[in-house]
Amino acid sequence: MKQDRVARLLREMLILQAHPHGVTTERLAEEGGVSRRQAQRDLKALEVEVGLPLFSVGPQWRIADGYWLPSPRLTLPEAAGLMMGARLLARHADRADGFAPSAYEKLASVMPDPVRPALADVARELRAKPIDPHFATVMSVLISAWARRQEVEIEYNSQRRRSTRRVWPLSLEPSTFGRGNYLIAWDPDEASLRTFKVERIVSARPRAHSFEMAADFSISEHLQDAWGVWTSTGTFEVELLFAAGVASRVRENNWHPSQRLDSLADGRIRLVMQVPSVQEIRHWVLGWGSSCEVVRPAELRRQVMREAEAMWNLYGAKGHGPQPQVAEAGAEVATGSVSRSRAAPVTKTA
Repeated sequence: MKQDRVARLLREMLILQAHPHGVTTERLAEEGGVSRRQAQRDLKALEVEVGLPLFSVGPQWRIADGYWLPSPRLTLPEAAGLMMGARLLARHADRADGFAPSAYEKLASVMPDPVRPALADVARELRAKPIDPHFATVMSVLISAWARRQEVEIEYNSQRRRSTRRVWPLSLEPSTFGRGNYLIAWDPDEASLRTFKVERIVSARPRAHSFEMAADFSISEHLQDAWGVWTSTGTFEVELLFAAGVASRVRENNWHPSQRLDSLADGRIRLVMQVPSVQEIRHWVLGWGSSCEVVRPAELRRQVMREAEAMWNLYGAKGHGPQPQVAEAGAEVATGSVSRSRAAPVTKTA
């Protein structure tokens, strides 16, 4: 029933979008396939729960000007840039939010070939993901409040306790770690910037109070030193040693703005960075396996050592046979950098 309700509200949003000069509740009910009373309830839900800026002129209901974005005029390289971002979202998202697929369908309609079918494919991929009506509702409230500079009351379920807070939404940031989404907001009660995982927000309700964002605040500057989305007032100097077998892979990427790479005589690479938190980078370090050694800070080295000991207790100390031969972290399974698991769906032309 929740999925049906979300689908119905999304359909009614599209109907309202298709009638920029307004639509009556009778017309909305007719096109949406619901009763007039249901259409009235849905208009209230779109305004209160979703945060859609609705107003009426006589019997006509319409969305406030400026809510829908105009169609862009893009060059082919610009359109390809959007396609790359869309592909990243499709790989990152683990659930359907109801809005991103519609956005890419609309963008696809005004894109040049061959970007148009690629964006349409992203929309299909996003629609095929599991539906989470609660997540879609929370994201819609947060997005609307962020755009309108409106205070939000959230009920948040952290790993330690559940609490109710009023916050000022400043940004919504995806993170590759755990495929999470994060709300970065100002907490006026604590007079500090806070980061909340959206998936842990139990409820979100817009408040009547509005706020003004500081003119000198930039989310890019706020996160410029972060490894992911976590920041702090101090930094840790992280020194890592990478095995010679993965040296070329390490050189291929710019992992952090502060990074410094040094080539050693034995073929290894030293990577030094300044990061505000070791928690996020720890997962990345562990992903390199034995190809990466933490030199400092000592706390990160201890965390990795404890994890290595726990993995040995899980896999090696149970007597289930010889220690497995693990491929060096970062090494390609197939020769070269092209996967050979399946044939490429292309036709060779002259």
